[in-house]
Amino acid sequence: MWNIPRKHIHWALWGVVIVLAVGLSRLIPPMQSPDEMSHLGRAYLISQGKWLLEPLPRDIAVPTKDTQVSTMIARARALGVDVGGTVDEGLLAFHDGYRADSVKLLSEADKLRIASIPWTGKERYFSLWGTVYYFPAIYIPQASGFFIGKHLQWTVQQSYYLVRGLTLLTCIVLLSIAYKLAPVAPLALALLVLPMSIFQMLSPTIDGVTTALAILVISQFIFSLNTANRMLPIWQISICVFILATSRTHLMPMFLLPIYIAWQRRSLNNSLVVGAFGLAAIGWALVALRSNNGLMLDPAHTSAGLLIYYAVHPLAFLEIAAATVADPVQSTFLQQSFIGILGWLDAPLHQRVYPGLWMGLALCAWASMSFASLREMREARIVLIASALAGVGLIFLALLVTFTPHPATLVQGIQGRYFLVPALILAYGLSNHRNTLAAGPIVLLSAFSVVSLGALMMALIDRYGFPG
Repeated sequence: MWNIPRKHIHWALWGVVIVLAVGLSRLIPPMQSPDEMSHLGRAYLISQGKWLLEPLPRDIAVPTKDTQVSTMIARARALGVDVGGTVDEGLLAFHDGYRADSVKLLSEADKLRIASIPWTGKERYFSLWGTVYYFPAIYIPQASGFFIGKHLQWTVQQSYYLVRGLTLLTCIVLLSIAYKLAPVAPLALALLVLPMSIFQMLSPTIDGVTTALAILVISQFIFSLNTANRMLPIWQISICVFILATSRTHLMPMFLLPIYIAWQRRSLNNSLVVGAFGLAAIGWALVALRSNNGLMLDPAHTSAGLLIYYAVHPLAFLEIAAATVADPVQSTFLQQSFIGILGWLDAPLHQRVYPGLWMGLALCAWASMSFASLREMREARIVLIASALAGVGLIFLALLVTFTPHPATLVQGIQGRYFLVPALILAYGLSNHRNTLAAGPIVLLSAFSVVSLGALMMALIDRYGFPG
């Protein structure tokens, strides 16, 4: 038998991951991830030094056939809130060329025409209202790609693929660092290879970056508790949690992780560092809330007002959240969109895949846990589980006060993919952190990965066809 060094095996595995990722990305046309243009528009603004959104100019008409959007824009004008910014018309034309409803109908001539669209230097105001909550740091990979592409005078499409490549590279680098710090449980790996997880990782939005950054934070947490002689500086995990909390508000409870580390170290300096980043994250959330105070609600309500209402009536919130989960239609949608409804929710997997992958997740959970390991690091596990459960609650609350008309019976706008990071945190909270994967879990995870990747490929080919 060949005696291959372990580090060479790891490098080989990461090489396989990169090859698979590049191959799968070729099956996904541009602009097919939910709200992709909003994220790319925000990244473009940041690449031009515009860190924050701007109010809608009163002298610019924004034509739309969507009544809901028209109402939102009218309210934005009245309130003077920040909803967008000026984006290069070349990027907007590129987006229009790859609209989800016509992407499969594009001829080769159409694709060549779109591929030749240049940066025009002319900018037009574009609504990016959903991105006001996101701190600019999360867009560094995408903004870097646009900055480089535009300054090298590449076409918009060449710049776009640079953005996609840098985003994917960032995810892989973050995951590789996390893997070095702490072993990854089979359940966490299974969650990462779900069709929905991979699809978002391959798209130039912030979903993949936040997922990879969350894995890094959890690995830093475990490493800090297991390695007393090589403690990570508290600012490293704190700044990572800050970026997460300011790009995904429901991940604010992840501050419990550095708080617990500071408490374990009995360090006042560590506590002050965590407190400073925590207060900064809360401050950003308040500023963002003020800048987008319930644009999708009726004029009689604001997000801040609804937050106060549900703080006073917590049982009402719990009843609405429970009703949402119990509703047959919502429940089915949440389960399927967690596993994967790709594209703009227009590329579902085969119906038989969903129960199969849920069963696979259950088997991976069983392979990840042992009663003996649950006795170790009990307090740390409680912190992880509490962070995950609080994150789930904040998902329901955030959509209830920003997207759901009041009074509400069900939370609107909620998707299963929003729960990926809380599920990953929970997986680490219940898993063995000390042992590497044994032969049995490796076989199980390999089979799960094959089924998941196969389902992803079939769904993409069925929706978009073979790449040209």
